[in-house]
Amino acid sequence: MIFPLTISDMVAAIMWRMMLDPSSGVMNQILGALHLPAVNWLGSKSVVILSLVLVESWWMTGNITLIMLSGMQSISKDLLEMAEIDGANFRQIFRYIMWPHLLPFTEVAVSLRMVDLLRVFALSWGITGGGPVRASEVSQLYIYTVGLGKYLNIGYSIAMAIVFCVIVAAVIGLIKKLIRIGDKT
Repeated sequence: MIFPLTISDMVAAIMWRMMLDPSSGVMNQILGALHLPAVNWLGSKSVVILSLVLVESWWMTGNITLIMLSGMQSISKDLLEMAEIDGANFRQIFRYIMWPHLLPFTEVAVSLRMVDLLRVFALSWGITGGGPVRASEVSQLYIYTVGLGKYLNIGYSIAMAIVFCVIVAAVIGLIKKLIRIGDKT
């Protein structure tokens, strides 16, 4: 589970591009062994986003798991035992003891996850290059293409990058606010 954290995003992209190759990739070999039809993972507009979601989820799940595990381990066992002795059921223990203790860890995990989801440039570029027919072209890849790729319109690219940074900051601020509102209920 921690293995994906040890490799860079470009290494993961190249590895998954080979695994998702429609002719020689291991994913279609597994489907063939199960007598299922082969899938054009990276060449079909309807499947390419699902493929990128699969890769990105595999790559970052260990990070979130470690954060939440550290939160679970920070809860005093004595506190949980006292609640059980007092007759609290699991739902009550989770709502009144575990969740308030896990809230800061959840805030960190969700914020990091949102930042990770907003920075999928390397996976999109390394696996599909934005294709097929721009179906997997994420905003960062578009900013790169406009600024340094095909168009060399650096000013427009910088403006888009600044707007993108503002959007990321707003999303993280919204997440923090929503978690704080959930903390008060």
